[in-house]
Amino acid sequence: MLSSDEIAYVEFNLALLNPKLISGTMKPLIMFANQMEIANVFQNLFENNHHGILITNSETKILACNRYFEKQMGVEIGSLLGKNTKSFNAGIYSKEFYQNMWVSINEYGHWTGTILNKRPNGDVVPHELTIHKISPIDGSGYYLGLTVDLNNQLSRIVDTELGGIDLLTKQPVKERFLEDVKVFCQKTGHHSGKILLVLKPTFDSENYHKHLIEFSDTLHHVRLCQVTGYLGEGVFAICTEYIFQKNSEQSRAIRSALRYMFQDLKFHSKDYIYEALSLGKVGVSVLGLDSQTPEELLNNSTLAMLEGHAGENRHINFYYQAIHDDILRKKTLEELIIQAVKGELLDVYYQPIVSANTGELIKFEALCRFPTFGELEANVEEIISIAEDLDLITALDHCICVKALEGLKTLHKTYGSGLGLTINCSLNTKQDSAEVIRKYNHLIAANTNTPNLITVELTESAYFNNQTEQSKALITLHNMGIKVAIDDFGTGYSSFSYLTEGLFDILKIDRMFVTNIHKDTNKPQLGIKIELSACSTIRSFDQKK
Repeated sequence: MLSSDEIAYVEFNLALLNPKLISGTMKPLIMFANQMEIANVFQNLFENNHHGILITNSETKILACNRYFEKQMGVEIGSLLGKNTKSFNAGIYSKEFYQNMWVSINEYGHWTGTILNKRPNGDVVPHELTIHKISPIDGSGYYLGLTVDLNNQLSRIVDTELGGIDLLTKQPVKERFLEDVKVFCQKTGHHSGKILLVLKPTFDSENYHKHLIEFSDTLHHVRLCQVTGYLGEGVFAICTEYIFQKNSEQSRAIRSALRYMFQDLKFHSKDYIYEALSLGKVGVSVLGLDSQTPEELLNNSTLAMLEGHAGENRHINFYYQAIHDDILRKKTLEELIIQAVKGELLDVYYQPIVSANTGELIKFEALCRFPTFGELEANVEEIISIAEDLDLITALDHCICVKALEGLKTLHKTYGSGLGLTINCSLNTKQDSAEVIRKYNHLIAANTNTPNLITVELTESAYFNNQTEQSKALITLHNMGIKVAIDDFGTGYSSFSYLTEGLFDILKIDRMFVTNIHKDTNKPQLGIKIELSACSTIRSFDQKK
């Protein structure tokens, strides 16, 4: 600072020749004639169009920023003044990450890196950030932040991580993902398991970076994508949970969990994103079946995905071949069942029910039978369970109901007009149970003139749901003369306290519930109306059997 109010920016090059002699040069670089020139230079540096500038006090409360920073963050300075820079924290990095950052700033006077910051509207964007510590002579301190918005320069951050987070997808990288999976796996219950998927969608190369981000954002909206990560080179990882009641149902539970997850992915994805996923490859590993640790889960699912690339044309490839074969079989069955139900390619078999007192035929129970599925073998119980998983059970019941009521006319010609008919009604559906019962009411009214001969059979667990609207719907059935039967009593609630509240006519008690009832004093002695079903079935209407 010169006495004439001029300021010079000077470079000194000095050397110590001996303990008493310093030699060197002094080179003036820039000379500012007055304060106006200095102010003009400062303004042009501060209000540039390529770097955001932020100045805070020693407590990191915002004092000033330039217009370019306002543009980067989508906010005006008026709403930032006095706020702490912690408001830019995206909530992605750990406490240790920020602690290490401030150690560098305090020890070396600066920190530089590419980081994810949160805008006031909630968007998370990548910035190249430098924080510089300024310590004036009077002791007060400032921090200068220089930022470059990388949102339009995504190629600069492809497969680049900071603090365990991939900067482009904002997903945990492999090491941090594995840590999250370990915590998630520790929560495994007795009847639950963990599935790990490795996915590589085939994104359009022209919009590759944009699609990576969109797919990553989609994962945050899918409930079953409980732990997610990015492994680099367009490969994502997902860990999810499945729930099963018995070990024999594990395959069904795995299939259901995957189906619901992909349905949710489709719902939340744009069409071109889900198409990229459908055309890509997926590798799957299951904890406890083919993997015992999170590391094995990730390795095996990755190998399964790579095997899919190398050979067979599979969209989803399981590391455990037995699971893969079973899932593939069930998927084929699903497609055939969908065709059979929607095309109404179902048959009705009539199982006779006889009176235990007289031995006379009193009614038939309508049973659903599917067409043969070629070389695939499947029993009715498995097919019905798949129909329930696909939420097709109501459509199936309605088809059988209409066909059975049509067949009742022929049965009456052969066996007498007083013969009854039992029709099953499953409430194991996502649809409202009261609405399902009301539709049955309309179907029966529209397809028979003798509703008093019809019995609608419900399972115990569905019947004792005890909903007000459901009770009203059952009362409507009763008012038409239709009887209500409860199947498998004793396998669900197994409580006689429900019997006094029930709107039913027939109770079909599970054998296990009444075995040795005369020996067990804890089981009440009741008079029970019992229906015995004959072992044979009648298919043709023109023969008396």
